[in-house]
Amino acid sequence: MFQNILTWIRGNKLLVVAIIVILYLLRNSTMIRPISYSSRAFMNLDQEQSGVAMGVPSLSMSKQATENYDASPRPESVAPGGPRMVSRDASMSIVVSKVAETQTQMIALAEKVGGFMVNASTSSPEESSSGNFTVRVPSDKLTEVMTAYRKMGVKVASEQITGVDITDQYTDIQARLSPLKDTYAQFDQLRREAGTIEEKMNLLSQLQNLQGQIDSLVGQQKYLENTSTTSRITVYLSADEYDLPYAPAGSWRPEVIFKQAVRDLVTTLRGLGTWLIGVAVYSVIWLPLLLIGIFVYRRFYKPKV
Repeated sequence: MFQNILTWIRGNKLLVVAIIVILYLLRNSTMIRPISYSSRAFMNLDQEQSGVAMGVPSLSMSKQATENYDASPRPESVAPGGPRMVSRDASMSIVVSKVAETQTQMIALAEKVGGFMVNASTSSPEESSSGNFTVRVPSDKLTEVMTAYRKMGVKVASEQITGVDITDQYTDIQARLSPLKDTYAQFDQLRREAGTIEEKMNLLSQLQNLQGQIDSLVGQQKYLENTSTTSRITVYLSADEYDLPYAPAGSWRPEVIFKQAVRDLVTTLRGLGTWLIGVAVYSVIWLPLLLIGIFVYRRFYKPKV
């Protein structure tokens, strides 16, 4: 049988080449490539500014240390001129029985203590339900809210609080604002005393440039003030511990491996099905070409018997 196949290929070289070219074009078409599915597609990043803490060392605390964490300024963090400004971010990964219901309750709790929601999302794949949200709460309510969140879940898989001292950034902005405001006042006085329209227009352009710099620094200053008076909490929820964004510390678990293998199989079958559907849809292109190739071959190139 194998010899017959080789004989047929030798006698139908043009047709074989046409089939290979068509399959190659189908394989590289972006319209029919398999679609990959991620069980963590629900995770959204916080859209807030993240550049404030760049270049500043952060202080992280483990889960055990957060149990009795107090958001109030500590003696060692108080500067001679007043308390230090600290931006605090917390993250929690919690196993819950009902993701959507628990997430709604947690967001409502944050709003009750004077906070607000930044973003939220949920996902209900076939395997399990999962979701995540980010809220900001008053810094003095951080411990209270996190304690309540622990009680709402079945299990706290991971937890972390990070503090960043932003006092130096704030004072640096203040130091840069002072000369800019003085310069603005001087240019404004010169504009008032200018004798020609051209001089006034040039000075007005300089004033607009200075005003833009001042507004930018004032905006940064207000952002630092807000981040020091409120703390951000990002919570990941799932009915399955292994869908949370952390690596559980545990021994080899065959049931988890089996579950993951089944998910991989489903993903592979979905990709294969997507590819077959693409081939069927593109048959309006490759099937006529194949028939034309067969006709041309048999009409002009078919060896005479």
